[in-house]
Amino acid sequence: MRKILLLTILVWCLAGCGDDQPVAEEVPVLPASMIDNAQKVHEYINKHANQHESLAKSYYRKSKLLIIADPEKAIWNIKRAITLHPKLEYYQDVIRLLMARRRYKEAARLLHLLSNTFYLKYLQSDNKEAYLFTKPDFETYYDFIISEYMAYGYIDPYYIENAEEIGIDKQRIKKTLLDDERFTVKEGTETYDKLMLCFLSTEEIETYCRSQVNFEKFMNHIPDLPETFDINQTRLPEFNYKHFYGDEFEEGPSLVYVTSHFLNERQVNPNTWLVYNTIGKRKLNNGLWFLLYSVDTSQLGCPLEMRHIYYTLASYKPTGEIIATKQIAWQTDVSSATANITQNSVVVTEYKRAWKKAYHKADFDNELLFMNKFKDDEFTIQDDGQIVKVSPSAD
Repeated sequence: MRKILLLTILVWCLAGCGDDQPVAEEVPVLPASMIDNAQKVHEYINKHANQHESLAKSYYRKSKLLIIADPEKAIWNIKRAITLHPKLEYYQDVIRLLMARRRYKEAARLLHLLSNTFYLKYLQSDNKEAYLFTKPDFETYYDFIISEYMAYGYIDPYYIENAEEIGIDKQRIKKTLLDDERFTVKEGTETYDKLMLCFLSTEEIETYCRSQVNFEKFMNHIPDLPETFDINQTRLPEFNYKHFYGDEFEEGPSLVYVTSHFLNERQVNPNTWLVYNTIGKRKLNNGLWFLLYSVDTSQLGCPLEMRHIYYTLASYKPTGEIIATKQIAWQTDVSSATANITQNSVVVTEYKRAWKKAYHKADFDNELLFMNKFKDDEFTIQDDGQIVKVSPSAD
């Protein structure tokens, strides 16, 4: 059964004897807990229209008198006005007071109501997607974005992406946000970089992907590789999946997509979704770089010994252009290889692998019987960035 709250008010009417008598009248109101519920507000407006406008105005006028002396009571009175006669002006005023009082979560909920469309039920028709009052202007939409940030420490990229669809300039939002002292995300952090990508067009993102600025940021986030680094059988199947299987479904441009531009797999196939870890980087004497990264192509949830992972060594010009790549370690069903990197020298040791039964990538009920070493190879990273095999010395 639908619950209806009733507000008891006193109205004066003339009794038959000529004396003024107070008469109690019950007035249905919107529950205060529902003033941020689009469908409930919409239903109340459709049912009661302006029936209680005069009473709502009395609460609203009282709130105006209390703004300076008692802002909390002012907020209470405007909310009462909304419960009797929900209108845009009342919402805007209570939001301003809530923001001033740093009640950001409440403000964000009400601004969400004013800034987004909802599927609303209209009489004798199906639900229609519409704004509760009207399309938001820039100030309302920006207040929504900053209130979300102040309330939750996060700005959903969807709302940046959505701005242009409703005729609001993304670049104006960006400038206002960066000038707003309440916005404290540090430049150069992953959160900042991801958010700034949302202000770029598709074409601008593609240009940015290829830029030297992006390459430098990409490398700056990667730790330096120690002079000696060993990819042994224990380290070989290790992989950090943290930034991948969630990021793929997030709104907005993906940092995984932007930064992975410089990996060889993305150069060969720009549309591939790559699950990778950057292990470490090292700068060569002539300003070139080399990078060690791993790529996982495993069946989701497989045991360590059945993971399909490979490690690639790639060298780069300062602009991010790839000079050379070499797969130096891997684990598959039939073979594996470990690697030892010492300065600019790489020794790769390969093994053959044997299983208890016929190997199928998705069949985890199997057992690795043994691995047999069968060869060593040595490579060197030259000053020009080329990765070349070292010929065995003649006896």
